[in-house]
Amino acid sequence: MKKSNKPRKSTKNDNIKPKIIVSVVILAIIILVGVLFQFTNIGQAVFRVDTPSDTIKDVNMAAYEAIEINVETIETLNFKMKTTSSDVNKEFVIKLEINEEGVLNYLLTEEDSILAMGLLGEIVPSSGDLYLDDDELPDTQLSFADGYLKILNANYAEPDASEITVIDGKTGIAYLEDVKIISAVKEKPLNLIFNVTSTVTPVVTASWEDGTNLGEEQLVEIDSGDTYVTLNFTWTSTEDTAYLLTFEAITGDKITTITYILSAGKIVYILEETNYPKIKVKEMETGYQTTLTFSGNEMLPFSIPCGELELDAHTSEQISTIYSYDQSIQQWKDNVPSEINKLISGKGYFLDLKEGETSLALTIDCSLDAGTLPPKDYDSFTTLPTLVEGWNLVGIGGFTVVSEKEMLPVVPANKEIIAAFVIANDGVSFEEVTEFEPGKAYWIKIG
Repeated sequence: MKKSNKPRKSTKNDNIKPKIIVSVVILAIIILVGVLFQFTNIGQAVFRVDTPSDTIKDVNMAAYEAIEINVETIETLNFKMKTTSSDVNKEFVIKLEINEEGVLNYLLTEEDSILAMGLLGEIVPSSGDLYLDDDELPDTQLSFADGYLKILNANYAEPDASEITVIDGKTGIAYLEDVKIISAVKEKPLNLIFNVTSTVTPVVTASWEDGTNLGEEQLVEIDSGDTYVTLNFTWTSTEDTAYLLTFEAITGDKITTITYILSAGKIVYILEETNYPKIKVKEMETGYQTTLTFSGNEMLPFSIPCGELELDAHTSEQISTIYSYDQSIQQWKDNVPSEINKLISGKGYFLDLKEGETSLALTIDCSLDAGTLPPKDYDSFTTLPTLVEGWNLVGIGGFTVVSEKEMLPVVPANKEIIAAFVIANDGVSFEEVTEFEPGKAYWIKIG
């Protein structure tokens, strides 16, 4: 479902096997990997705000050890904090004024009571310990430099990670915790309530698979408190397909990320990209069904998201060759059905149609045990490939992306993944990756 860069076009020839191997070796030598680090202050114990707006003037200090905020455009800052003598958050206000010399005049109040006041600047950069209650323990400290006011939370306790509960907006019934596939109906509104809880107020964002954040027409905060945020989600699917919706909840330095599949027309996964077969996985009464549609005259890489397929019934005149690679014996397999008699999840393949053939559809049933209802989650169907030392041609089973970190359980002891490439067309062009999508084929080198 993700878009990739357009690969170089190649032509078919009878020397495909050595060309694939040579390409892997050459690219493994010449590709230099650059990593771009993007730092964000959200999710850290110290929360820094460089460009404040009206919405950032109210801060819950319980989530942070300190907050640094550019106050050059702020006259009043509201914040909540637990003091040493209180178990609940109390509300405080700081009125601010910066003079022409860059000195900050502050007035810290609770309701109508003045708790502290003074000047902060180059000569006096810190307020020293401030007491917000009647005991003898300090609660905060203010400091000011280069236009930034820093508020220290002396009673900071690391918050818990967030928990996300999904509730059916019509029935009011909560989905089970392991449910990640939510049914939708084309052109009919879907209404869900997301309740996000922690020991502090979570900061919640939601986005679609392409990274687009949800706007207020789709996601609206309807309630919040010191330990929770409740959001109303309303959305209508425009076609029968699988939509990926990701929620991210941040509390201090803990980030909880959950991706939900909104399944319209019972479709739980679709891969539709150039130089791959079209892959569609649909929920059935007894399990899942995968359809792979091959078209054109290019050799296409692929893998099976779920189940396995006996090839005897599909060795017609349409198929020229199916390639797979067995690293344990360092041998290409290509003869159907003598060397490759079935397609299985976890393996990577190439399929080549015969000249003149334009389309081929393969259907694979991934059934459950008799009497078992189809699962609403996909964890039991996320299978990892078998990896051995050297090059492995593999695929990922299931319906969701798997990270390189999640692959560690199948990496041999005392070994590591030293290279991983997604095959973009017939094996000549590669793109190095750290995430693996079902339906695609990957070269992974273990060493």
